[in-house]
Amino acid sequence: MILEMDFGNSRIKWRLRDGQNVISRSAVAREKGLAEIKSAIQNNIKSVNAVWVASVLDENAKAWINFWVRKNIGVTPVYAISKTEVAGVFNGYDDPGRLGVDRWLAMIAAFNRCRTACIVISSGTALTVDLIDRGGRHLGGYIVPGWNTSMVALNQNTQLINVKELKVSKLEPGTYTQSAVVHGLSACYVGLIQNAITQLTAQTGVSDHTILATGGEAGRLLDFFPDIQVHEELILDGLAYCLV
Repeated sequence: MILEMDFGNSRIKWRLRDGQNVISRSAVAREKGLAEIKSAIQNNIKSVNAVWVASVLDENAKAWINFWVRKNIGVTPVYAISKTEVAGVFNGYDDPGRLGVDRWLAMIAAFNRCRTACIVISSGTALTVDLIDRGGRHLGGYIVPGWNTSMVALNQNTQLINVKELKVSKLEPGTYTQSAVVHGLSACYVGLIQNAITQLTAQTGVSDHTILATGGEAGRLLDFFPDIQVHEELILDGLAYCLV
């Protein structure tokens, strides 16, 4: 069995696979997540013979992950890294290793799903948007604060804005503070994605494309882009292409 883990800025998304069959999966808060994962896979933990990891965290966190995996599972975890090319996707960064591995894995999995020009969105603590042409060439991307990150920033840095939660998103002007914040954020992200579509069309000369999204806030985008394909485990799916 293979334990796959995606360490993001706020959550750990994980799944336990036996071949192509997923035995269990979940997403847990990063602070206590490893203890919860151990409890969830306890009945199968002796059968785990590999641990694959995607991590955007620093070296101290990597040491912590390594210690936990070796102590509880008895293997050394293997980490995905961003490379020049994997599975038909060509890294668009001048220094390929500096591309966030979460974005890289999501792009690999997304392109291999659709095999056409695509826009890959990851919506979590940050919202990232990456463009890929129909030949698998990464054209670059965008990184902005995610929905909740933006809302927290407004709450912490302004005296009269105190938005507790993001509710239904619309694009018309808000008529009270919460709606002005939520609709404003919606307009920002819709504009960003519309610009990505415009840029992809301009750079490739074709208008046909697929939009794929992952991350805890990806579902919010369906109100504005109903054709988006939401795949919650794109980053985990990308591990198999990098670590087989």
